[in-house]
Amino acid sequence: MRYGFEQFLNIRSAYLPTFFPDGQALAVTFSGATTNPDLWLVESGYSRPRRIAVMGGSYGGLMVLAAITTYPDMWGAAAELYGIANFETFLANTGPWRLKHRSAEYGDPERDAGLLRRISPIHNVDRITTPLIVVHGANDPRVPISETEQIVDALRARQRTMEYIRFENEGHGIVKRHNRIRTYTTIADFLDRHIMEEGVA
Repeated sequence: MRYGFEQFLNIRSAYLPTFFPDGQALAVTFSGATTNPDLWLVESGYSRPRRIAVMGGSYGGLMVLAAITTYPDMWGAAAELYGIANFETFLANTGPWRLKHRSAEYGDPERDAGLLRRISPIHNVDRITTPLIVVHGANDPRVPISETEQIVDALRARQRTMEYIRFENEGHGIVKRHNRIRTYTTIADFLDRHIMEEGVA
C-alpha cells in the first residue's frame, strides 16, 4: 500500500519574529493550518472522512500533534516523528547553543510562558483519539526525546491507541538504513490497520 498524497506547510515562514515579534502568529497558524486538507480531499472525492492520515517529522511532528489535538475527529491515523510536544520543556532541554534562536522563533520562555503553554500539544492530550505511531532517536540534540516520551506516557496512561519506536542509535532524524526500513514499514503497516477497510487494496 502506498500513500500518495502529501501537503506541505512551512510553519517557520508563518511566524518569523521580524513580522510577528509577539509570537502570536504561531497560535494563529495552529488554529487554521490543518482545516483545508480534510475538506478538500473529501469534497474532491479523493478520500472519505476518517480515512486521512497526517504525518510529519521535527516541525512536521509538532504539526501532527497540533492537528490531532486541535481537530481530533478529522484523522484516521497519525505518524509523528521527533516533534515538539511541550514548548516549555523543549526550550528548557534543547541544546544551549540553540536556545537564543529558538526563543526568537517560538517565544521567550519567561515573557511568553502563557502563550507557550497554551499552544503546547501536551496540554491538550486528552483530546487525542486518533491512532498514533511515534518515532524518536534517543540521542536527539535538537528535540530531546523527553518531548516524545511525554506524549507516549500520557497516551499510555489514558489507554489510547499508540505505538512507539525508540532508537538508541539515532539522533534528530532516522538515518541508518535498517532503522529507516523498520520505521517506514512499521508506519505503513500501522496505516494499513487503521486507515484501510477490510478487503480494500
